[in-house]
Amino acid sequence: MSDESLRRLYEDPNTPVSSGLARAERQASMLAGIASDGGRPLSGIDLGCGDGLCTRIAQTVCDATPNASVSIVGLDWSQGALRQARQRNVPVALASADGGDCRWPRRASTS
Repeated sequence: MSDESLRRLYEDPNTPVSSGLARAERQASMLAGIASDGGRPLSGIDLGCGDGLCTRIAQTVCDATPNASVSIVGLDWSQGALRQARQRNVPVALASADGGDCRWPRRASTS
């Protein structure tokens, strides 16, 4: 997937701006394609993962795609959202960018 393809996706007025199932599945397919073509395991973050639905979809699609080895961690500032993401079995960590300083977590948890 090229930078140009991504640019066209996000600049297309027909691309929904809100996260929804169709958008999550399309983004997951794009990630799986990138990972499959990459030839090596990838690590990714879903910054602002919320309830983890999109993160779970992305991980599921990548897991089902040959040669798409991806590990995704969801980051969010909301403990409530992270609890929901954990229920989806998404590895998550509390993260905040308060004051412009993004503190990266040392480890993710699904429990």
